[in-house]
Amino acid sequence: SDCLLTGIGAGSLDVSDSTWRDTVLEGSRIGALAGVRTQWSNVRVRGGKLDFLVLAGGRLDDVAFEDCTIDELDLGDARLKNVTFTRCRVGVLDLEGAFLVDVDLTGAAMHTIRGIAGLRGATVTDGQLIELGPLLAAHLGIRVGPGGAPGNEPGTE
Repeated sequence: SDCLLTGIGAGSLDVSDSTWRDTVLEGSRIGALAGVRTQWSNVRVRGGKLDFLVLAGGRLDDVAFEDCTIDELDLGDARLKNVTFTRCRVGVLDLEGAFLVDVDLTGAAMHTIRGIAGLRGATVTDGQLIELGPLLAAHLGIRVGPGGAPGNEPGTE
């Protein structure tokens, strides 16, 4: 509680089943940060790089990720409320079974998303929505084919 963790360099760090309150993790380079079932409240992750950040099964309330790179972020079965991403790069975002309320992904450049249904409760940009189109179509079972000739739309003669 009420900690500033700065410049941490670690191959791996296991903080599973812990509670973080009013904490800042700043400018750190961590290979794998395992935080399974952690509870984060008013936490800021600023700068730095995390290869794997596993917060599966955790609870995140009022958490901000700022100016950081996360190669793989596992939020499977996690509960997120008021979480923001600002100028972040996320390689793989796993939301399988996650529950989101007021999660702002507009500042996250994401490469791959697993568990697309977990996006419910998130805000994305127009551009991100276009990029998510194929994943959303596949999730909903929509087949996308080439467009027909003009005038061949249903309801036209």
